Amino acid sequence: MKRLLTGVLVGLALALLPVGASAAPWLTEYLNGVETGVPPNCPGGSSSPFTGTAHGTVQGVWWARICHGDLPNADILGGTFTLQTPSRRVVGQFQHSRPDTPVREGVWFTDEWHFAGACQQHYKVRGPLSNGYFDGTLTHYGGYYWGSCHVFSASVSGTASLWV
Repeated sequence: MKRLLTGVLVGLALALLPVGASAAPWLTEYLNGVETGVPPNCPGGSSSPFTGTAHGTVQGVWWARICHGDLPNADILGGTFTLQTPSRRVVGQFQHSRPDTPVREGVWFTDEWHFAGACQQHYKVRGPLSNGYFDGTLTHYGGYYWGSCHVFSASVSGTASLWV
């Protein structure tokens, strides 16, 4: 009878453990990358393809395509994010940014500088993924002439927090 009672109590204790105790881990990856080509169109906006390196919980490479509205300030409309490591691939979908969240989401202009014919534009990029969150800085590089910055390349750095 003692064994049966002990077995029932152990089983009950295991059943009462929080679900999160067996949940898959979060990965936090620090990302650096560059725009990899001419931005293709996407429904309702433009799309920016990027690829680069990831380091943090795991090391690997990543690539993303973020569909967004017209800059300088825009909603994220969708897109994809992929992290590839030697042992796994994690894929997420960018979700439509929500303007009513406590933390601002989307793409928005922060500053621009120009000197000796060169210019940089900086944007904050924050957006929900189907399996996590992306938070980074987009930098446009270009030439400053005729009174404005004419962009010819871009880079991005930041973090991706991913549930796997």
